[in-house]
Amino acid sequence: MPIKLYHISATEDPYGGSRNAAKAAIALREANVKFEEIQMNRETDLRPLDSTYRKNINPNGVTPTLDDDGFLIWESAAVLSYIAEKWAPGQLLSKNLESSAVSRQWLAWEGATFQPGLMGVFVLTMGGDTSSTTYQDACGVYNRNLQVLEQQLTDRDYLAGEFSIADIALGCAVPIGFHLNIDLKPYPNICAWLKRLHERPSFAAEACAAADIGAGPANGLI
Repeated sequence: MPIKLYHISATEDPYGGSRNAAKAAIALREANVKFEEIQMNRETDLRPLDSTYRKNINPNGVTPTLDDDGFLIWESAAVLSYIAEKWAPGQLLSKNLESSAVSRQWLAWEGATFQPGLMGVFVLTMGGDTSSTTYQDACGVYNRNLQVLEQQLTDRDYLAGEFSIADIALGCAVPIGFHLNIDLKPYPNICAWLKRLHERPSFAAEACAAADIGAGPANGLI
């Protein structure tokens, strides 16, 4: 049976597609795994509590979910790890224990630290609250996270030295900031890293990831 990836594509989605599912699609392409995308609609397929998807595929009603011949795995970090370990050992996750640990560290940081900081800015921006102290505080948290990422990329092309699932996860998250008018020019290492990711065929083939990274130069933010 073909590998199935439940995804929300950029086409006709008001939010430009699922960035978390994009991570899985990029990893599958990097691993040269053929897969079928099952396109989901946020309103009709995911959000209803009694939807078939929630009942049978993913009880959280989000994407991605990977279906490997009946084995279902969800949560983007878990999906990325599964893809790397099954189909791309030594390619998306180093066989060296320490290098692998560094990749997993940044993968965890993306979900536990970076994404919450980004969402803090996102929610306030979408609510039109960009002049309050709360917004300035949220931007301060987010920029401190960017400084941590910038430092890690000081002397290397990718987060763990070689390209890994950590770069996929953060490479799909960081460019969301361009839609919030977040200027990354003060972070030259991050800018160079995003350009390297943009040149990878796996990123270029994923519409929402390519559009997000492309929004940086288009809006003078990189």
